[in-house]
Amino acid sequence: MGLIKGACSIAKFKVKGGEPEYGGLEERVEEITRFRFTEITQNSDITSAYGWVNLMNNFSTDFSDREFFKHPYVCLSFRRDTRSVPAKTLAQQCYDAEELIKKENDLEFLAKKHRKEIRDTVFNKLIRQAIPVSSYYDMVWDIDKGTVLFTGTSPKISDMFSFLFKETFDVGLQPVFPHEMACDISGEESAANIWPIDSLGGAI
Repeated sequence: MGLIKGACSIAKFKVKGGEPEYGGLEERVEEITRFRFTEITQNSDITSAYGWVNLMNNFSTDFSDREFFKHPYVCLSFRRDTRSVPAKTLAQQCYDAEELIKKENDLEFLAKKHRKEIRDTVFNKLIRQAIPVSSYYDMVWDIDKGTVLFTGTSPKISDMFSFLFKETFDVGLQPVFPHEMACDISGEESAANIWPIDSLGGAI
């Protein structure tokens, strides 16, 4: 879901907690690099990872050329990788492992605790073999206006993005809702002044 190609949904935020100076932002290479995306290694049991990547090249995590800073904008992409094990695959592998253990030990049943241990072992084995699925969400921060546009609209992704933004730039984000955007565009203080209830026959 990017700004460079195709259509996308956009969430808007206001920056809270002060406005960094341009010079300070140019020196943020170290912080952005610190929170850059790191790929999930094959032998790891991690199921999710996220961080910053280059907006113009989502495969790059090199920010040394400061390409992310386009005065007065900071432009980055938020990448999240996830990997999972299909439920039916896990169930089949667990069943096979349980049947093998029962046969080898001449058992008719397995205790609940033992079955959980088998499930955990099978899951950890399969998750290490799973190929991560990547998602990309672009971010543009207008420093002059103190606003941020982000192409991720789900609450979970927005929360991750807001946390990473705070950790990286030491300023927080406040969501801007549609009626607030309408007020900003129209110059009105209340949405009721934009769409008077009386003009709509008393119903909205």
